[in-house]
Amino acid sequence: MIFVHGAGLNEKIWVNQIQDFPDALYPTLVRDVKKEPSVHNFTRNLKSYINTCSPDTVVLVGHSLGAGVALDYALTYPDEVDGLVLISSSPKFQVPEQLLDLILTDVTQFIDTVVTMGFHQSADENAKGIFKSVMQEMPPEVVHYDYTCANTFDIQDKIGSISTPSVVIAGEHDQMIPLQFAEMLADQLKNSQLAVIPQAGHMVILSQPALVTKEIKAFLDHL
Repeated sequence: MIFVHGAGLNEKIWVNQIQDFPDALYPTLVRDVKKEPSVHNFTRNLKSYINTCSPDTVVLVGHSLGAGVALDYALTYPDEVDGLVLISSSPKFQVPEQLLDLILTDVTQFIDTVVTMGFHQSADENAKGIFKSVMQEMPPEVVHYDYTCANTFDIQDKIGSISTPSVVIAGEHDQMIPLQFAEMLADQLKNSQLAVIPQAGHMVILSQPALVTKEIKAFLDHL
């Protein structure tokens, strides 16, 4: 398995999954902020990474933007993916312009805003602290680049062509990508199932890691 993290983060965000799946691969997205923003930039870099690692099977586990990269990978290299685990995902991302601007003008406020939007009210402070710590490691221009890339992502007209076995995992109370988008994604993918995690928001991988792991393992058992 190859875990692909979301926007403005790095591989450390998978702290819980690293414990549960120690043999998996956890690359950090390669950013080149001088390039025209596009999710496909990440896809090409992921392809190079996978070619170098040469895993026996390729199951992509993506969260948020990382799930977008996984979907783009399945579209671009359909014969090279064995499974998709799509967490907090959507066939289209829309980041409000004022939120993008906030990254460069007041990144601390931006992080606090994402925490408010990204976690269910029941999430513990440790989970929120991990998120803040990881994003604070990233330069604001990199965070801005990631979210700008996300804004270019729209594969609504292509979803039906993806036949890779997949599971869409969504937080029941995701404010950043509402549940209806996960339901639409799971419905339009040719070979997919939906798993809804209760009492969870967008950062379900941190707030409900045991339930996420349970769904991933169930998917792998039937792959």
